[in-house]
Amino acid sequence: MKKSTILLIAVILIIVIFVVKTLYDAGEFKTITSYSNYSCKPVGSIPGPEDIVIDYTTGIAYISSDDRRAFARGQNINGAIYSYNTKTKALSKMKSDFPFEFHPHGIDIIAIQKDKLLLYVVNHRSNGHFIEKFLIKGNTLKYIKSIEDQNLMFSPNDCAMIAEDIFYVTNDHGNKSSLGKTLEDYLQLANSYVLFYDGKNFEIKAEGIRYANGVTLSPDRSKLFVASPVGKCIKAYKIEEGYKLTFLYDIQCDTGVDNITFDRQGALWAGC
Repeated sequence: MKKSTILLIAVILIIVIFVVKTLYDAGEFKTITSYSNYSCKPVGSIPGPEDIVIDYTTGIAYISSDDRRAFARGQNINGAIYSYNTKTKALSKMKSDFPFEFHPHGIDIIAIQKDKLLLYVVNHRSNGHFIEKFLIKGNTLKYIKSIEDQNLMFSPNDCAMIAEDIFYVTNDHGNKSSLGKTLEDYLQLANSYVLFYDGKNFEIKAEGIRYANGVTLSPDRSKLFVASPVGKCIKAYKIEEGYKLTFLYDIQCDTGVDNITFDRQGALWAGC
């Protein structure tokens, strides 16, 4: 057998091993065992639901939706935000007036006043990546503005609101190029980071994370939790003066994790 053939086979085997390991670490081959008395049931049909956040004062959940299969087929169909009333069980697509391409990812809400609820959405447009700011009025989204930094925030995933226009956002890759992102994924490199936006500028506050994914604040707002599906853990940080993040510990999950959130009882939930 020629050396070139042996080398080609070796390269293919290495690629296959990396792909299988990545899928395994993401939990593709795991067996799910229930340790809870809770049960799940479908509440409706939504194309490509990605993230969910609940307004506990009203019992309404907001869900980001984007038909990625259609996008992969070359159909650039705008995504949407859905609302689900946990009391009446009503699911509906929210009306909107935004005049741009909309492919929502992570979302978060913050109440500024009793009657002023804001929704912030990570949005991937063909011309860049943005945090879109909306005012929620009933079942309608009123577009306010777009926030961007294409130099630092070029692969945003999820956001966690501190106050109006002040938030943390995960940037799930450290490389901008498609090749660089692919190498990060399959080599499981810790190049992603957490950004902080102070209302004017973005700044990196935590680095060295293997695919920084979902992000959420603790109920007392003193800690920030970041899901690392490639690292198979949830990373905990203390929020210091100036919104500096000090690493505290990892919650080992032994599987890929995302969509983390705290419930009203203070329990941390994660999609695995």
